[in-house]
Amino acid sequence: MLQGQAYHLIGLLRGKILQMFITCLCILAVDFRIYPREYAKTETYVTSLAWQVLLAVRALVLPPTEDIETWRKFASLCRKNGRISQARSTLIKLLQYDPEASPENVRYHGPPQVMLAYLKYQWSLGDDHKRKEAFARLQNLVREFSISLNIQSIASTASTSGTNANVPLLARVYHKLGAWQWSLSPGLDDDSIQEILTALRNATQCATKWAKAWHAWALFNTAVMSHYTLREHIYPGWEGDGISALYLSQLCQSTSSGGMLEFTVWDSETCC
Repeated sequence: MLQGQAYHLIGLLRGKILQMFITCLCILAVDFRIYPREYAKTETYVTSLAWQVLLAVRALVLPPTEDIETWRKFASLCRKNGRISQARSTLIKLLQYDPEASPENVRYHGPPQVMLAYLKYQWSLGDDHKRKEAFARLQNLVREFSISLNIQSIASTASTSGTNANVPLLARVYHKLGAWQWSLSPGLDDDSIQEILTALRNATQCATKWAKAWHAWALFNTAVMSHYTLREHIYPGWEGDGISALYLSQLCQSTSSGGMLEFTVWDSETCC
């Protein structure tokens, strides 16, 4: 009798999975017909189709809140490919609340990696007010990390591989903090320069083999040298910092990719 009930339940589960699969395909097909140019430009139709179908089936046995990293990566994929509303809905699902619709006293709390992803989404909107709000919250996130994280654990992970999967979260937060402040402060002054340098330096210290952190550090040192050269004054040592960081960034990038050492030039927008 129990065996018969088990077979019956398995049959129902298979039916639900198949129904969910077909529903996802229908939704994506309609989406593709409505926005064909978007898919043609980004060439992400197949990728998003695979992600959405797999996650829809996966969510039947594992809730998104117990599979945060997978759903966070999906939200990042959506954001980078211009599917902003889908990125937002995915992050809200992970946070289990809508920061924009919640009272002030319950805004911006949740798993740190999801909060960073939400702040990236907020920054990507391009609105000045949203960007300043995202930057202010990122500053709070750094302070929370400084209190909660063990310094020894940071030091132990700093020498890990420079691939994106192994970069410590704190290094990413510091990198975004420096990059966003630089973007919000096009007219550099002494105070903002020191704050940005500190943030970018901390990113390199938290992930010593992360090429992106070293390249941002080198790029900003170059901007600082140009800034003070125009004022006919430059502090000693920044030339060496900029050149050393540029070399380290290319060395890390070459090591992580297994390729030859190539020097490239990034701008401040790439850094952000």
